[in-house]
Amino acid sequence: MTTYHYVLTIQYPLPNGGGFGMATDTGTIQPGEQQTRGDVYRQIVDEIAATRGAVRPNVIFFSLEPDVLGGAR
Repeated sequence: MTTYHYVLTIQYPLPNGGGFGMATDTGTIQPGEQQTRGDVYRQIVDEIAATRGAVRPNVIFFSLEPDVLGGAR
């Protein structure tokens, strides 16, 4: 099973019109065999938004790549 590394930056409105918050998170994920890139994207966005209490986040940056370097397997 392939492990993927992700980087996600979101921007979200703060409560009571107090401006905007921004958060960047990184990590690894091992998607299920039937998951698509879109499924993984939505899973990561939902999880990060929930941990930040972000409602209606705007995704500023998203990257999902296999977590290997060079000839490593």
